[in-house]
Amino acid sequence: MRIISFTEGQQAKSTYRNQCYMSELHKAGHQMLRVSSLFECERIHFAAKSDLLLLTLKTITEGHLAFIARLMHFSPVSLIVCTEKVNENQLTGLLRCGRITYIPQTLCASRINAVIELALLRFKMANHTLAKIAQLEQKLVTEQSIYQAKSKLQSVGLNEQQAHRQLQRYAMQQGSTLAAVAKELCK
Repeated sequence: MRIISFTEGQQAKSTYRNQCYMSELHKAGHQMLRVSSLFECERIHFAAKSDLLLLTLKTITEGHLAFIARLMHFSPVSLIVCTEKVNENQLTGLLRCGRITYIPQTLCASRINAVIELALLRFKMANHTLAKIAQLEQKLVTEQSIYQAKSKLQSVGLNEQQAHRQLQRYAMQQGSTLAAVAKELCK
């Protein structure tokens, strides 16, 4: 696992902390890549299965939130955010997508590997949940399309069962799915 680390704030403490992190990460077989700016982070090609981003911030700003939103939209990756100060609205915004692990205050080096495991599990579960939601939304759209097609056929005198059988016949004749035929009929 490649851990990309961005630390903002006190350089002397963060250098020592990064050395402690690197020691613990090395024990677990992880690599640590330190970056000096969020701009540099944005230039990295993240791999969701093999990368994790660790942001250590003094306080969360709108710029940080915008960066995190872009990252989660274009290149979702496991993300750990450590910060000393955060308000409730910012915390709600961070946690909304479910892919982010928030650590208040400073992350202790002895716990870093356990927190990484937690972040990876949260990311995996959030991705599973988001995929399931997308699947259910698509199923709902399909069901609505079929319902509308049946309603259209019922408006010309067929009952619901006859309308459904007619849609099935169209689908079989065209070698298509019921959903595709319903969508075509509703155009």
